[in-house]
Amino acid sequence: MQKEDDMEIEFKLLDLNDVEETDFEKFALNRPQIEKHFEELNFKHFDITQNEETKQWQLTITLEQFSNKFLALCTTTINFLRKRIDCKSFIAKPDGQLIQVKEKYLQRLLARYFCRINNSLRFGCFCIENETGQIQLKLNSVMIQEHWTDLICLYPMQTDSQNQGSLSSLLKVLHFTSHYAIGYHIYRLMHLINKLSYKVFPFLEQKLQDQYRKIPPQFDIYLQRINDIIQNKCTTPITEEETRLFQQHFTYAKQPNPSFKIMNSIQFSNPDQVDNGEGYELIGEGGFSIVKKGQLAFTLVQNSGTSTQKLETEEPTGVLKQIQPVNNSDQNEIQTFTKRTIVIKKDKDREKDKVVQQNEKGEKKFLQSRIVQEKKILEILSQPLYDKQKLIFNGYCPYIAQFYKADTVDKNNMPLFNEHLFMEFYQHTSLDNFRSKFQTTQSLNTRLYILFQIAHALRYLSYYGVIHNDLKPGNILIAKHYNAKLTDFGEAMYKKGDQVLIQGGDGRTLPFAAPESLPEEQNTSQPNQSKIDHKSDIFSFGILMYEFLFEQYPIDFKKSNLSNLQERYKFKTYQIRSNIDFIKTFGPKHLMKCLRNLAIKCLHPEPQNRPNIEWIIICLKEGLMYLEKMY
Repeated sequence: MQKEDDMEIEFKLLDLNDVEETDFEKFALNRPQIEKHFEELNFKHFDITQNEETKQWQLTITLEQFSNKFLALCTTTINFLRKRIDCKSFIAKPDGQLIQVKEKYLQRLLARYFCRINNSLRFGCFCIENETGQIQLKLNSVMIQEHWTDLICLYPMQTDSQNQGSLSSLLKVLHFTSHYAIGYHIYRLMHLINKLSYKVFPFLEQKLQDQYRKIPPQFDIYLQRINDIIQNKCTTPITEEETRLFQQHFTYAKQPNPSFKIMNSIQFSNPDQVDNGEGYELIGEGGFSIVKKGQLAFTLVQNSGTSTQKLETEEPTGVLKQIQPVNNSDQNEIQTFTKRTIVIKKDKDREKDKVVQQNEKGEKKFLQSRIVQEKKILEILSQPLYDKQKLIFNGYCPYIAQFYKADTVDKNNMPLFNEHLFMEFYQHTSLDNFRSKFQTTQSLNTRLYILFQIAHALRYLSYYGVIHNDLKPGNILIAKHYNAKLTDFGEAMYKKGDQVLIQGGDGRTLPFAAPESLPEEQNTSQPNQSKIDHKSDIFSFGILMYEFLFEQYPIDFKKSNLSNLQERYKFKTYQIRSNIDFIKTFGPKHLMKCLRNLAIKCLHPEPQNRPNIEWIIICLKEGLMYLEKMY
């Protein structure tokens, strides 16, 4: 009780004038001078807020109004606790509402663009907020420890020569730096997010000259080419002159191993482990086959079949190598085996003597292994292709999966793995899985690049006379570095002219299957093979492309009622569902409109009116080059 009385006496004797004022309180006394400062700087629209709890002052000013569509705002935060000054600038509408980029493709393209221009900015950086989509210019924070008291002085806005280090001078530097940086970039930024037409740039050239960030000269030449191809050329064969003009679009990446083909022969160190080994993982099971993966030791056999070489694959990362010296009595050589993950595909519950149909003479036709059929197709694709003694392809395509076959025989000289197909294991598995895994980070560049590779794979097939007949996301594998690999040739067909030499399976996937690839009669599962050609794969590519870019199918259907869709395909009464305004929200509106038109062109009911694969490749590459120049 005595202590409380003593404390009360001391409190009464306390001179409140001796209580030291904080920097925050000192600064608050000068608000009239601060407002006068902004008026002198010709900043007519400004707002000052102070937060006692966080010890912060926030000064928001309008830097400039650009035309009548947008303006630049600058927010300066003075943090008295951390003794730091932060300055951020935003782009807003005339009513002060901040402009938000909600389209995810545009957000990622802007992030890519900002990474480029930020390399040349020493005073701060442009960025876009993930959640709100707001475009910001963040200046480097000003940390002031030693001179903080002098800066936040009794007269923080005085500008005489004796107080060059005052807050007034610092704010001037921050605001004018923000003003210049935003003004230099704002017009191009607004064009990149579909807020400003490229038609205004000639006017800006006359008015501002070099005081704004220009767009690349002749940037629209890529869009003009794509439009011209879609409207006038895409259904006509490409000429030799046009092929030379766009030669760079058809150039492959360097082959990692010159001896590699699409189908390669391998030899296992222990053949018994292929079917009886442990640790296999089931990764897929369809109506016709079972796909599993496991680790096996094998070596690549050269085409001559007389020697072996060390196996070098496209994806050596993360593999377990096991070197086993094996004495070859015939050649007296040492073979090197590599143990790593491989995919094994086998037919599902096949009965070798099962009768599938009888012809008019009553002759029985036995079921042939789909794996054997698929291996025949792959063998064809692995052969060198010549045109007038000029080598076109050497049997390898970087956009088709790597397959293996094992010609091992048992003690009775019977093939052990005749109905096995081995394949490279790819990191991201199917395109469906890849898309769901990286849904929030995939850019428009990445998706166009994947489509570009798929189109290259279809071009390779067309040169060999092979029709895939089952192009869909599940049959596209994604390797490292976003490399696409076409796989599953179980439905593929091999034709020379109108003659079908190898007939693929009859399993078709709606809505990707082309109308002419479906059975014409309800009581049969066989389509009219004479109508199926490379344009059937173009139809499938159009569905895949549209759905991959715009995340919806261009044809309305219900998965629970695919028979209705098949009926519409049969009579060619299906309708294209595409909202152009919705399409433009997915990226640069002019480019997205071109890509939408290209995909729809692929879905024409008549195969001869669908684009040729070469023109599709050129359009996709031109789209990638446009994005590279603009963003």
